[in-house]
Amino acid sequence: MRYSEGAGLDTSSVRDVRGRGGFGGGRGLAVGGGGLGVVGLLVVVLLQVLRDGDGGAGAGVGGLSGLGPGQTTDNGRLEQDCRTRADAKGGLFVDAYVIAHEYAHRVQNLLGINRQVTPGESGPTSGTVRLELQADCFAGAWASHAETVPDESGQPLIAEITDDDIARALDAAARIGDDSNQGNLGSGTVDQDAFTHGSSEQRQRW
Repeated sequence: MRYSEGAGLDTSSVRDVRGRGGFGGGRGLAVGGGGLGVVGLLVVVLLQVLRDGDGGAGAGVGGLSGLGPGQTTDNGRLEQDCRTRADAKGGLFVDAYVIAHEYAHRVQNLLGINRQVTPGESGPTSGTVRLELQADCFAGAWASHAETVPDESGQPLIAEITDDDIARALDAAARIGDDSNQGNLGSGTVDQDAFTHGSSEQRQRW
């Protein structure tokens, strides 16, 4: 995936939340439905995207290197170092798919779609699964237009999404299907009545 180099990079919503639990405090990263919010998820992915050549998260960018838990950095420095999308040094489309899926949950909330689902409901045809698959669909719709729809700068956010990018995102979708998670990470037995996100095949298709 390649960003449009001339387009502006908005860092106004970026906050350093290390040391508050989540990814900085030793607890696991919860994604989808609960745990880490959209802004927190954006920070995690932004730090990954802005890593330097040796893989250090955020090192050398915006003064993020050398910070310990609970310490913060000056957002003014971040804004100066991250003015255009060229400063983002590329990124993984898989990350963009995850962000788009989580952002889709925000859209569902704004439209009232999530209120049509019974909390805690599970099963292959449950409202919970349908909500997750719709979020995958929304993420795919975003990806389909990401190279052509301009943002407030007048340019598209992303200059190029390759076939390989799409293949990797589809592979990620398959790996986080309920059947894959239950078979590989759980008891080894697939229980469709416990599905909350959809099968691997459904997640790829939607």
